Amino acid sequence: MDMPNTVPAVLTLERLEIKFKIAAQRSLANYSFFMGVCRDNWQEALRTDPSSVCGLSDDGLYLNDKEATLSNDPEIMYFLFSRCHTLVALHCEDHSVISRNIRKWGMGCEINPCKLLAMLRSEQACIEATQKVLSAAQKHSNRVHLLHISTLAEARLMDARKSVREKRITAEACLPHLYFSDQDYPTLGNSIKWNSSVKTMMDKKGLLDALLSGHLDIIATDHAPHLFIEKQGSYLKAKSGGPLVQQPY
Repeated sequence: MDMPNTVPAVLTLERLEIKFKIAAQRSLANYSFFMGVCRDNWQEALRTDPSSVCGLSDDGLYLNDKEATLSNDPEIMYFLFSRCHTLVALHCEDHSVISRNIRKWGMGCEINPCKLLAMLRSEQACIEATQKVLSAAQKHSNRVHLLHISTLAEARLMDARKSVREKRITAEACLPHLYFSDQDYPTLGNSIKWNSSVKTMMDKKGLLDALLSGHLDIIATDHAPHLFIEKQGSYLKAKSGGPLVQQPY
C-alpha cells in the first residue's frame, strides 16, 4: 500500500491513475495506493473513488510549511473530515512542539546526537497531534488510520474493546519502533532516524503489548528507503527512514 510522497507526489487523480498503470504492468505482488491529501488539493482528493484506493493520506506531504501535516492544520482537517467518506491515514506529530525542541536542543544534537534523537521528535509531539486527530475523527465518525504509532501513551488512547472490523479508528506499530529503542542510538545513530522517532525501551515493549491486547491493529513497515550516504552527516540533515533497498515496480 504505497504512500503518495513519490516524485512527483500523487496529488491528482491523473497521477494516481499513472501509478496504477505502472503497477499493473510490473508488480508481482498485490498492491494498492493512497491518494495524497493536503490543503491545496482537498477538492481533488474528495473525488477519489473509495473502492479504487486504500485511502487518503498526508504522510510525507507538506502543507503550509515543512512537515506541517494535517494534524497541524485543524481547520483543514475538520473541513476534510466533515466531507470525507474514504479512509484517511495520518501522520501524527505536532510540528510546533518539534520546532520548540529543535530551538532548545538542536545545536546540542549536532554535537552529541545520540542522547537527543528522540527528544526532538518527542513523546509530547506525538501525543498532542494524535489527540487532535482522535477528537476530529470522533466528532465526524470518520474511518481513520493512525500511521506509525511510536509511543505507549498513544497506544493507550486506542480502543481495544472492539474487533478491528468494528473499529472506525485503527492504528499501527512499525518495525523500527518494535525492533529498536533509544538504547540503540549510540551505535546506530542516524541509521535509525525515523519520523516518528524511535523512542524508549518502555515504548518498544509497550507497543508489542498493545498489538497483543488489540489497542494497535497491524504491523507496518513504514517503508522509507534511502541510500546509506543519505543517512550520513548531521542529524538535522540526514534523511528520515531506513538505509534500505527500493525495488522498482
